[in-house]
Amino acid sequence: MENNIISSEFDQMREQISLLKAKLSHQTIISEKHLMRTIRENVSKINRMRNFSVFGGIFAIIYCPVAFYRIGHSLSFVIGTEVMLIVCLVCTLWMHRKLDVQTISIDNLVSLGAKIQTIKRHYANWIIISIPMIAAWFGWFAYDASQFLSAPIPFITAGLIGGVIGGVIGVVRHITLRREINQILDNINDLQEH
Repeated sequence: MENNIISSEFDQMREQISLLKAKLSHQTIISEKHLMRTIRENVSKINRMRNFSVFGGIFAIIYCPVAFYRIGHSLSFVIGTEVMLIVCLVCTLWMHRKLDVQTISIDNLVSLGAKIQTIKRHYANWIIISIPMIAAWFGWFAYDASQFLSAPIPFITAGLIGGVIGGVIGVVRHITLRREINQILDNINDLQEH
């Protein structure tokens, strides 16, 4: 009789353990799905930021040379600005190459993590390069305006105000991008631990 009670309790414990394992398995699957959805959403945000930058870059490549030349800037400044804008656009496209939401799966997390890590490194290097490049460009802008324009001070002031506004927008976008990248990397690490 005592063996039957122990056997019955043992069977109940097995059933409870089996039920608990099933619940934990289901919870892990839901957690993995949630993390994958979050990763896809963050990659989509990064791609939208890239698309916005590319659109702005294409607009600047078309508009700026015409506007600067019509205002009276030198041809060398116009060409230099055009080259700088094209280099910035190409670098932006190059940094984001092969980052596609459609190819993200649980099976390629290591390669996705490597791509995201590379983008993070490129953006860290890009900020080091872009700030001196923009400062040098603005110096050339101010010099060129003072040489070729009849009233350069208001134009330089407007350029400085526009540069500050653009700089604030750029810093906010950079911080947002870094936050999205770090969140993707954290989610990938969480998934790899499962």
